[in-house]
Amino acid sequence: MGLIIDGKEIAQKLQSDLVSRFRSLGRVIRICEIAFGQHEESSIYSRTRKKIAASLGVQMNSMNIPDDADQKYAEERINELAESSYDALFLSMPVPHNISADRLISMIPYSKDMEGLGSENMAMLMHGINSVFPATAKAIAYIVEVLGVSKGSEICIINRSRIIGRPLAMALINMDYTVTVCHSRTLDLKRISREADVVVTATGKAGFLTREYVSEKSTVIDASIVSDGGRITGDASPDLKDFVARITPVPGGVGPVTNVMAFTNLYELVSGKRL
Repeated sequence: MGLIIDGKEIAQKLQSDLVSRFRSLGRVIRICEIAFGQHEESSIYSRTRKKIAASLGVQMNSMNIPDDADQKYAEERINELAESSYDALFLSMPVPHNISADRLISMIPYSKDMEGLGSENMAMLMHGINSVFPATAKAIAYIVEVLGVSKGSEICIINRSRIIGRPLAMALINMDYTVTVCHSRTLDLKRISREADVVVTATGKAGFLTREYVSEKSTVIDASIVSDGGRITGDASPDLKDFVARITPVPGGVGPVTNVMAFTNLYELVSGKRL
């Protein structure tokens, strides 16, 4: 049986370190979540963040925008928050179909962009600086670092989204890894992933990653969260834990680290220091 990478333990250590860092700022940091309507998915996400915020001494509030609001109304609310005394803002998903999330994200000042999704913070990655960027990508990069993966190692990312694949690829390149980004149109995907030292998968397809995609030496980082027949699982086939060298479980792997990593973004924004 391979090593099960304990994301909860990694997250707890990271969170403990952040407690003293936030305390050293000498003031209460205030953040605001922007959410639309009432959705179970975003409610769980919000409760988790509020719990972490409380442990760090961060004051987290929420602005709820009605599901039937139009784009203009939503933008006016974002503008109000952007000009307020809040230290940082973040947009909870999902948003209604008639609302452009990209437009709302672009209106959050880069200095308050806790999710790291704005163009200014994303551009920092292109300039070789790993600082404030999307929390899931940042969590995966941190896990790679904690595992002590040798510099230059080949890392295959099966995802090209702006939240995971693209920022993660740039972050890992900045960390001196050899990166291949794969997707649904990639030719010979199984060979590419099997030959990589680390496979990061985030397709959202339960059981997608089977033994054909990996080797006994592979480290698998599963960044998917999928509801499959009433249970929460990821991309990795259940039997991979008995086959590969190391693997993150779902739940309990990337997720807990992602939740805390958003607050490393916050600390970097308000302190001006890179972790």
